[in-house]
Amino acid sequence: MTGQPNATRRRLLGGLSLAALSTVPAIAAPAVDGAVVTQHQLGALAYTATYTAYPLTDAAGAVQATIASTSYVVDALASPTRPVLFLYNGGPGSSSSMLQFGGLGPRRLAGAEGALKMVDNQQHLLAEADLVFIDPVGTGFNQIPAGGNGKPYWTADGDAKATLDVVRGWLADHHRTTSPVYLCGESYGGFRTAMLCKFAEDLPLAGLILVSPLLDLSGHTEALGNDQPYILQLPSMAVAAWFHGRTARGGRTAAQVFENARRFAQSEYATALQQGRRLPPAELQRVAASLSALIGMPQQRLVDARLRIDGETYMNDVLKDPALRIGSLDTRVIGSAKRPRTPAQPTTDPSFPSYGTAGAIADYFHHELKVPISRPYVTLTLDVNRAWDYRPSHGAAFYIDGTTEVAAAMEKHATMRLLITGGYFDMSIPYLGSVYSVDHAGFDPARVTLAAMESGHSPYDDEATLHVFAEHLRTFLRGKA
Repeated sequence: MTGQPNATRRRLLGGLSLAALSTVPAIAAPAVDGAVVTQHQLGALAYTATYTAYPLTDAAGAVQATIASTSYVVDALASPTRPVLFLYNGGPGSSSSMLQFGGLGPRRLAGAEGALKMVDNQQHLLAEADLVFIDPVGTGFNQIPAGGNGKPYWTADGDAKATLDVVRGWLADHHRTTSPVYLCGESYGGFRTAMLCKFAEDLPLAGLILVSPLLDLSGHTEALGNDQPYILQLPSMAVAAWFHGRTARGGRTAAQVFENARRFAQSEYATALQQGRRLPPAELQRVAASLSALIGMPQQRLVDARLRIDGETYMNDVLKDPALRIGSLDTRVIGSAKRPRTPAQPTTDPSFPSYGTAGAIADYFHHELKVPISRPYVTLTLDVNRAWDYRPSHGAAFYIDGTTEVAAAMEKHATMRLLITGGYFDMSIPYLGSVYSVDHAGFDPARVTLAAMESGHSPYDDEATLHVFAEHLRTFLRGKA
């Protein structure tokens, strides 16, 4: 079967509104011929921006699709030893626009919706590395030309190989094949990074930066007999309940609430779930009472559900107001609890970013980077997400876990390091899920940095967390823990 179950796909997307999404363009016009290069200034820092569309061909040499990169190079600092950081978002079906224009590029979007403008980004990373943002097939300005086919690139391995084409092509074109390579992926981009590791033996990989990463899919697949999602979501539920006053505040911090819930989730709660229907009634009541105090749901409802409340149900019901729900990408956000019209339509998520930014992003490419493309910029497409096949070409078909590829890469590259960040207020990719994946992958702890943040899914969504997030990345790129 191709792709993931609908419930899992909705969770990974954070419950998207269909109306907010673009479709994949199918245009006969040719892609940009070669690279588009412009010069820019950021304070005292001069840099070169380059937009490049790479054709992807089949065995007969026919172009099937395009994949693009936007890079920023500080010419005065360029050298064979200067790091190059390649960045991409997730989805699947997301462009790199959120990482680029929300957090880490030299320019970022600011202002209220309807009055957005590009401003200099003081949290950029150009002092530490040259930056290359990658828009996967079907996103950004990429196209599926007439007679082309994007499906070969909408698989775990096909996507990884196409992205590696960009990485290798960029390094060769810019004479940087000996530069230390860092890969940064957010959400599904974490899984993409793991798949890249499988095929990147020739690259000088120095480090991986995984932002709210999808790694072990068992933690996201709500299926009969799989208790992992309930265990791994519980601390995020507890933090949400604490934030919204559904449990006692008690002068505690989000970190303290999370850690207290984590201990319970991975001990008493996990033991109770493992017993299934054999759990004694008295023990069921006792654990339900403890769980209720943590996540703010009625004890009897937890008993009736055998201690298992899925994420979507929790986000709709924890506020005890049928008209309201909390967001999955950021549980601090409250919005309408509009229910889906059909099981296939995701629930509206109040924390999902506005895709009214696409016009402002296209204007940036047109006017600042001089990219001669008039078609719309696709920030995120559900067409690609629906078509996605998560299964690698080899490995257990019933168990998909990208950490095995990361572990193999770390064994091959003795100095390669790993940074994982995640937010306490993220229920789309709960932070405990990332920690659990790392704890069970056999990584050398000395080479792994975990950075939990008081943020939602994207730690660059507000100024305070953007500063902390960027500083984590700067420290990592400088080779420090």
